[in-house]
Amino acid sequence: MAPQPNHLSYPSFITSFIKIGFQAFGGSATTASLMEQFIGDRLSKQQIHAAYAYALILPGASQVAIVSNVGYRLKGRWGALVATICYLLPSLSLITAFAVVYFGFTGGTHTTTHLSGVLAALAGIMLSNSQRVGKSNATSSWMWVPVLCAFVASFLLHINATLILLCSGTAAMSLYLLAKRPHIWR
Repeated sequence: MAPQPNHLSYPSFITSFIKIGFQAFGGSATTASLMEQFIGDRLSKQQIHAAYAYALILPGASQVAIVSNVGYRLKGRWGALVATICYLLPSLSLITAFAVVYFGFTGGTHTTTHLSGVLAALAGIMLSNSQRVGKSNATSSWMWVPVLCAFVASFLLHINATLILLCSGTAAMSLYLLAKRPHIWR
């Protein structure tokens, strides 16, 4: 698909993708949502969703594929390259800074304590994002039952995540069949 004519200046384009890169914790759906927020006035929601759909079927990092696709739609080939670099720049900078701190100061006990604090903060961010995803997807009160069962199985019983997903999928399919075709169970 050819790039769309628009009046988005390159400084604004670069700033938007750097902001998206700083805030895109949580996967490709988060990235697509941020694109709607920052670039929604330049591309339609359907175009951003199409970029998301294309990215999901491609191998590799979905988030980078979404950014590259949207960058191409906005500014052509150079836009895809610039958008991808700007999107990756914040996370690469943070990883480099953490690596310098980690390898430069790992000998002391204080550093280990501080790094544990960073890991705890990251765990808190992940829990917050998990709660947000659960809240938006578990729209009925009965849907929280499998969420809580999966949490108990993973956190308290230490059951493998793959096994939890297989069991949850089997249970959901069984409940669906029971609700839609009660004659199967008789």
